[in-house]
Amino acid sequence: MEAARNRLLDAVSRLVLALETTQVATENATIRTRAYQRARLLIENTELPIPVEELAGKVGVTRRCLEIGFKEVTGVSPKTFMQRSLLNQLHRELLHADPAYHNVTNIALNFGFAELGRTAGRYRELFGELPSKTLASNAQSRGVRYKDLLDI
Repeated sequence: MEAARNRLLDAVSRLVLALETTQVATENATIRTRAYQRARLLIENTELPIPVEELAGKVGVTRRCLEIGFKEVTGVSPKTFMQRSLLNQLHRELLHADPAYHNVTNIALNFGFAELGRTAGRYRELFGELPSKTLASNAQSRGVRYKDLLDI
């Protein structure tokens, strides 16, 4: 009888421990997800990259917590996410820029890209073409501008 009682207590103890572990894991996942959401808002509302350590401090978590949160939600690190976000902003700007008045270098520098060769390589990986081609194709798609008609 005593052995059965001990086995039952042992089983109940393991069950309670498993439930507590699951609850803690769920709470930690929620914290990481919220940290990711807050960090994403900050990233999307700034034009310059934020160091990951500073970003973690601004959202109130450790760097490790933020990194795990990003990997769980997006599959990439915060640094990679920020680079891709800035590359997307650069892409949108190049699509709307008039090549007669803008160039890739100045637009990229405005977004905080300092290593233009690496930036062009990452841009090509993400969009399948160089930034200069995006800007040039924008010029071709413009066709004849109203201003050009006035100069005739």
